[in-house]
Amino acid sequence: MMTPYQCFRLFLDNEVIDLIKDFSNEYAAQQGEAMNLSRDEVLVFLDIHYFSGYHVLPDKEMYWETQKDGGSPFIREAMTRDRFRAINKYLHVADNLNLETDNRFAKVAPYAELSKKKFKVYAPSKQNLSIDEAMVKYFGRHGCKQFLKGKPIRFGYKVWCCNQQTGYLVDFEFYQGKSTKTEKNVLGVGESVVYTLVNRLPGRGYHIYCDRFFTSVPLLTAMAAMNTAITGTVNSNRIGKCPVDNLTNAERGEMDYRLSDDNVLVTTWKDSKTVYMASSGSSIYPLSKVEKTQRFIQSYFIPF
Repeated sequence: MMTPYQCFRLFLDNEVIDLIKDFSNEYAAQQGEAMNLSRDEVLVFLDIHYFSGYHVLPDKEMYWETQKDGGSPFIREAMTRDRFRAINKYLHVADNLNLETDNRFAKVAPYAELSKKKFKVYAPSKQNLSIDEAMVKYFGRHGCKQFLKGKPIRFGYKVWCCNQQTGYLVDFEFYQGKSTKTEKNVLGVGESVVYTLVNRLPGRGYHIYCDRFFTSVPLLTAMAAMNTAITGTVNSNRIGKCPVDNLTNAERGEMDYRLSDDNVLVTTWKDSKTVYMASSGSSIYPLSKVEKTQRFIQSYFIPF
């Protein structure tokens, strides 16, 4: 029965506000300035950014204009333009003098880690989770910026995400090439993402859904030992020696299934081409007929 603002403040609480305040004051001091930023000013500064998301003007400086056809009394009364400029100039969420050398997102790492902690604390209790990639829109210059052709967000940062069915973000990890913080000694690249994110979840007994980039029979076997089930599409070269029919000459709608040597269910069915799936937590029955639909979902990720 919480209000939207109360829910929002669970994730932007005083711990987060103090992190922004302290690191911003610290950075200003390193530049020879005494900022004396307070909690209330941090909240007002963020409020102005949120407000400008739906009250859009061509330039941020225009919010302090006094003409009738521009400006905003709401913002003018909340904070002066010079103070806003100063906070914007020195805004930091990490100590510039003590950045992690092996983390290409070191400048936002403290805030990111604090957010991950809060996402888990307030996550509704759900068994079914999805692991996939998401994009944070970004057009500037950064070594981790990606270009994904044909995606809703083509330019930006790629992020590995663990979500609930409702879209709630439980955990995430920035993709930063070879230095991505995943269990690299576990199976392949995609499988290591699943292993790492699941290993950081509280408790066990989850059922994870993912696509063929992540899924393999060895992954399902490794996760079963952690009391975690996996279901996902899978490439034909990742099913081991499971003797499932590839349905090359089959009619559309036909299917086949087998259990692998590791007791993983591998299924094929004929669509326009053969689709492979593997699961350690689902049965082949009951069978049902469904209508094929196409849905394009654009996922938004809060940029740091």
